[in-house]
Amino acid sequence: MRCLIISLLSLAFVGQAAAQTPAASPKRMYPVIYAPKPDYSLDARSQPLEGRGLFLLHVRPDGTVESVDVVRSTGHSELDQSGVAAFLKWRFRPGSLKQVKIPLEFTMAGHRQQRQKPSSQ
Repeated sequence: MRCLIISLLSLAFVGQAAAQTPAASPKRMYPVIYAPKPDYSLDARSQPLEGRGLFLLHVRPDGTVESVDVVRSTGHSELDQSGVAAFLKWRFRPGSLKQVKIPLEFTMAGHRQQRQKPSSQ
């Protein structure tokens, strides 16, 4: 069985956002209203493509994402494009921030575990 783990590590805010403690509630820490996960296509999973990247979102005053920069690539353009496409759909509380850096990781945890298991034949 293959598992998909897409983790949005901690959000590192830039601009107007204040530092928050990890114990704070998620709604107070992250002014995110809508955050769909990136697509991890069957093709990318079958290869399997994995990687960690860092993305910079430029947020409009109304909370919509104007543009996304790939600060550090995942190492695979397909995964980078999937991250950018998802982040363009994100919505934040209006006026809460101007920019936000978001780390993103694509992993195949189930696939990795299968490769490590010895063959029963």
